[in-house]
Amino acid sequence: MLCFPSFVSDVDHQKADWVSIHQQICQLLIPIRTPLPFLLSEKERKHGAEQLLKRQKYLIDLAYGTAREFVLEGKHKEALPAALHALRFSTEAYGSDSLQLVPAYLLLAEASTAPAARPVCNWNFEHLLG
Repeated sequence: MLCFPSFVSDVDHQKADWVSIHQQICQLLIPIRTPLPFLLSEKERKHGAEQLLKRQKYLIDLAYGTAREFVLEGKHKEALPAALHALRFSTEAYGSDSLQLVPAYLLLAEASTAPAARPVCNWNFEHLLG
């Protein structure tokens, strides 16, 4: 199966996406992007939805952690694709108006700042998300 990176508009963006996060998540995207068979029982559909959410949460954590690591290393440009994936997966899992998106938005903002700039935020929002 060919893997088509997201958020890319040219070869340079594709390379940046691959280096940042995509090589880690490429194979993990297959079960998320593959639709469930139509003829499933209610129990099987519920189980499939639970498994999908579990996989999405894993990808969110992986993308967020990777982006955070790049930011902490001062590699803001490399952090952007992973931060975008964290936001995208969070939106898919929780909806576009969820508080669960705040950490991904803050990380994306921090990754978008100039390397010499102080971090946009140093807050830990875990207590709000619980």
